[in-house]
Amino acid sequence: MGTIEIIRNNCPKSACTRALELMRPAEMKKVRAFHKSFPQYTQTPLVKLEALAAKLNVRGIYVQMQEPQADA
Repeated sequence: MGTIEIIRNNCPKSACTRALELMRPAEMKKVRAFHKSFPQYTQTPLVKLEALAAKLNVRGIYVQMQEPQADA
């Protein structure tokens, strides 16, 4: 197994703060409502990767199972 490299986040604090503002609960609620407004919207299931999580000694790793989107 390869090694995991830790990389320092050198993002200027002001730029990071602006980016994090988009993650506020009120903003996320707007984004969720936008996506749910599409008739073809469905929740995407998550798959738990238990063996990988155990190998990396973390509580859990999840991946999103993305289906190819049909052209509308």
